[in-house]
Amino acid sequence: MGSKRTRMIDDRISHWKSALLKIPDSGFFELTRNYLGELKTPYNKHTILEALEAFLRRKATRERILALIDQEDALVLTAIFYTPAPNHKKINRLLADRFKFLPLLHKLRNLQDRLLIYVERVEGEETFYLNPLLQGELEERVIHLPLLLPAIPASQVHPQTPPLNDTLWAAILSFILHQEPSLKVDGSFRKQTESKILSTFPRSLTDNERLYQILKALQRLGLLFQEEHTLKVPLSLWKEFSTLTPLDRIVLVLRAGKQSERELACREARWLSGFLQSLSPEMAYTQTALYRLALLNAFQEGKEPPIEESWIADLCTYGVFVPLGDTEFWVLNPALLPRSTPRSGPTAILQPNFELSLTPQIDLSEALPLAILCAVRRYDTYPLFELTKASYFRGLAFGLSTERVEQLFHKLTQQEVPQNVAVQLKSWETEYRSISFTEGILVQVDENRRATIEQHERIKECIHLSIAPGVYLVRKEKFESFLRLLQEMGITVPPPMSEEGLFNSNGGTEPSQLPRYLYFLPWNYPLASNRLILPEKITRASERKGVFMDSHLPPHPSPYPQGRPSPSLSLPAIQAELLARLDTMDIEDEQRKEWEQKILSKVVVDPDQIRPELKRRERTEAKGLDYAGKAIVIEQTISSPSDYLEILVRGQQGSPERYILRPQEMRKTGTDLIVCGVTVPEGIRLEIPIRKISLVRRIKGFLLG
Repeated sequence: MGSKRTRMIDDRISHWKSALLKIPDSGFFELTRNYLGELKTPYNKHTILEALEAFLRRKATRERILALIDQEDALVLTAIFYTPAPNHKKINRLLADRFKFLPLLHKLRNLQDRLLIYVERVEGEETFYLNPLLQGELEERVIHLPLLLPAIPASQVHPQTPPLNDTLWAAILSFILHQEPSLKVDGSFRKQTESKILSTFPRSLTDNERLYQILKALQRLGLLFQEEHTLKVPLSLWKEFSTLTPLDRIVLVLRAGKQSERELACREARWLSGFLQSLSPEMAYTQTALYRLALLNAFQEGKEPPIEESWIADLCTYGVFVPLGDTEFWVLNPALLPRSTPRSGPTAILQPNFELSLTPQIDLSEALPLAILCAVRRYDTYPLFELTKASYFRGLAFGLSTERVEQLFHKLTQQEVPQNVAVQLKSWETEYRSISFTEGILVQVDENRRATIEQHERIKECIHLSIAPGVYLVRKEKFESFLRLLQEMGITVPPPMSEEGLFNSNGGTEPSQLPRYLYFLPWNYPLASNRLILPEKITRASERKGVFMDSHLPPHPSPYPQGRPSPSLSLPAIQAELLARLDTMDIEDEQRKEWEQKILSKVVVDPDQIRPELKRRERTEAKGLDYAGKAIVIEQTISSPSDYLEILVRGQQGSPERYILRPQEMRKTGTDLIVCGVTVPEGIRLEIPIRKISLVRRIKGFLLG
């Protein structure tokens, strides 16, 4: 085991050296000269790297490098450690609340200068790694997950009914089904309908817009649709919707409220559901930690994370997360977690006056038939429905019977149906069945086959009515069985007349329309091959760098990010020692300022590094009318693949515009010099005339100062 670990460390050191060897000469020699002093000629990079390795293997050197790490450094190092294939774009998204793009770029370059991390460049893409000669001590004393993901244990959290709950879905379904709201030409509600909505759903309109946003989301999902000037519901899709978990229903509606395309909304909801299922219900996080945790989950997939910070805010607003007391921490709402024990107690209350109340504990699959049977009267703390003749007739039309309805009420209320209600239900059913409507398929059979069909017992069971000799009505749900039995008898069944109109009057040029609803939920929808993959529960942190889960965190024995420091090796003490050494030296003021800058940038760790013969640095900035100076700075930056340009130009309105550019070439067009490059992080190609640049600053990859 020990030899295997040694080989792994040796491989990492070889990788580190290989990455340093690819640094442009100017950066390589400036970096190594900073720590090793003047280098002997002829230069041999391999020999220089051996000397740099020996420098880092000294315990005193490592202790001083570690002592100069502050909490901000530790945060960035922790983000690098836990992010798979960490690059600037990922770290920027992860720490966007703490760093703007340019300061983070400076921080990452500074950590390279200080030998804490190094970079591998492949096809222009940078990946960050911890220095293998320091990684063991960094993991033990600096890498501190609570810096990145502030979290505390959560216990005895009381379930809270989320605003988007199953009683709301049942109330909306009942309202649309029984009221059939009328719409204006532009799709908005008519005034009378709007007044009815406001009086029925007063509790849902805390901001006068929430319910309308929910209705819009349900329309995008196909759970509501407009037919002429009326809003209607497809019950088959509501039945499918009811098979999801309450949590999945909430995230699906939330994403559909923000994402106009149904398939994208479903993909986002599926991804978000997977992330939420991977969280520990025993931990509470800040909103920032939840967003970072979601990003780290998404990074496992190796694709651009779909998550935005607003998603987490929505989950907190709509009760998926609930606050932990008066703290800034949030925990998964226990009301949305899978039940470990069967639910007890009634979920509905049926009164003798035909009023029905639902409790927050009811599931949509149970509430669905109630929403069909009863008309919602008021959606409040306890949603109130009413069983009327018209609403009951609708339930009977969907295939319910009084016997099944009584069984349903008994199951949900855990009481016998009030006697007067039971009597009235039977009376209504008798009245309903005095006139019947049957939807089915009319089948016409020639005289020579009638006897064969009418004598077949199983075929007779499929026939609902015999309307006339050889004319039968077969219900839709039994039509497939009817056809199959005919085929078994050896009767060739002709195909039905096509409804697509392939050879209709317009020549069949118009494409047929796909069904309005086609398994719209991604849990059943076979998405394209590039769909987002559900993140799995993430494996132990010890199994792979950057792979984590909150229930498998590495131990952090010290409350200090870098362990309790020795007073003589604290950041202030070391910098005071270095500045005192600088004060004793007889050097020019300009050179003294450069050394002070290097000390405060923490690239000086030992007094012996401070030498009078500080090498003059290349020019890094030009502005104003210094045309030649700007061209020189750009040219030097192009020659170093690790460097960037900060460019300030005058916009069309005269206002300044700032770009971070990776310059690729400088070419002459007429009398103008043009710098061409790609913006970071947007990746937009720009061509900027140098005469329009008011300031150009080189962001050096090494020893930034």
